[in-house]
Amino acid sequence: MPKSRTPAGSKGSALNLAHNAVQMVPAGGEVTILTRSRGTLIDLEVRDNGPGMSESQKERAFDPYYTTRSEGTGLGLAIVRGTVESLGGRIRLDTSPGQGAKFRIQLPEAAVKRESEMVPKATRISRVMKPDQAGRAHVLVVEDDEGVRGLISMTLALSNVDSTCVGTAAEALASKKPFSAALVDLTLPDERGDILLGQLRKKGLVTRAAIMSGAPPPDDADPEGQPERWLRKPFDPSDLLEIVRELIEPPIGTQNAASS
Repeated sequence: MPKSRTPAGSKGSALNLAHNAVQMVPAGGEVTILTRSRGTLIDLEVRDNGPGMSESQKERAFDPYYTTRSEGTGLGLAIVRGTVESLGGRIRLDTSPGQGAKFRIQLPEAAVKRESEMVPKATRISRVMKPDQAGRAHVLVVEDDEGVRGLISMTLALSNVDSTCVGTAAEALASKKPFSAALVDLTLPDERGDILLGQLRKKGLVTRAAIMSGAPPPDDADPEGQPERWLRKPFDPSDLLEIVRELIEPPIGTQNAASS
């Protein structure tokens, strides 16, 4: 299939589905990826011969933070669905206990605008960021949980946003170039997130930022580390992307201050 016909973000979705399938199949199991073109639509299918899902599991498969694996975060399939829908496509899951799982994605070709019953209107995370916005952005992510850090990185990558992801304050402060925005966890192993944000601003590495936490802001929060947004955990991928959009494209009237 010619590369130009494949929508941006579809490869990441396929890899995410394939990774998920590999985690589910037993030793010696099979994962198959198929693609084909049908008119102005691209079909992508990822199937496995793993244990499959019950009806109740299938209904919740795309819900953020729902997982059937003890080591899973439950964001992978939610991210895939959000990406597919943001591209104007749809995803369908066929599965039953003992029969494996088959994910079928249908997307319009790149640069083709089409609405039909197979390609419905994009849902709420669609167009969170314009392509030129995403292409110019470079986001710093400071998160000590490796799983959450990886999924934030993947969410941004699927929206074509470049990121640098680290797990400690020391790594963040060692950065050499400034970032468009930052996402900083409140509780890091070597520093509190608001204090780190103040230090990053003093070094000229970050201006606009969001702090991520399931807890409320501390009473003794660093005034230099006051974030533009507070991203409460657990968060939906669409909420993450919406906040990143706000950070990298501040409202008119604040852009000069944000870039100074």
